[in-house]
Amino acid sequence: GQDELYGGSLSDPWQVEPWILDKCVPLVREVNFANVEELIEERLPLLLLFHLPEDVPSIKDFKSIVEMQLADQRRQFNFVTVDGWKFEHSVKHMGLSAKDLPIIAIDSLKFMYPFPKFSDMYIPGKLKQFMQDYSSNQTAVNVKVIEQKTKDAKDAPSLPVSTFKELGPSKHRYSLLHDEL
Repeated sequence: GQDELYGGSLSDPWQVEPWILDKCVPLVREVNFANVEELIEERLPLLLLFHLPEDVPSIKDFKSIVEMQLADQRRQFNFVTVDGWKFEHSVKHMGLSAKDLPIIAIDSLKFMYPFPKFSDMYIPGKLKQFMQDYSSNQTAVNVKVIEQKTKDAKDAPSLPVSTFKELGPSKHRYSLLHDEL
């Protein structure tokens, strides 16, 4: 690609950081066991595509839809593709299996919110609406689940708990994000 010069103020990190992020970090990243800590440290909800390793069309379509319809959500979400076999535990945690792949879900790093129907991602605006519903209802949904659990623990519907939060960095590990900021 061609080099692009930064035209903003170098003394203002609030201008420099987003520009660097846009130029150096792909909008949609592939999550694996080597980079999952880095994604968790960013403390953003994850919009995940769980897929079979050979399902290249779903990955390409997901990336295209994110680039065309969701790029403006980059500061609110991390967009990632996930090998459904390698992260089978996360799929099972949602009550699903490899036969249900591809699956889209939001992982808030507390709970997982499955997108109702994968093929609906092809309906313009449907995935963005799902993300907006999550963002606007997150607190209400979490409070409702907690209230319901305390009312009747055995009959309470519960959201699948995030499995990605367990893959984050150790609380005992030194990190600039945790220890210096």
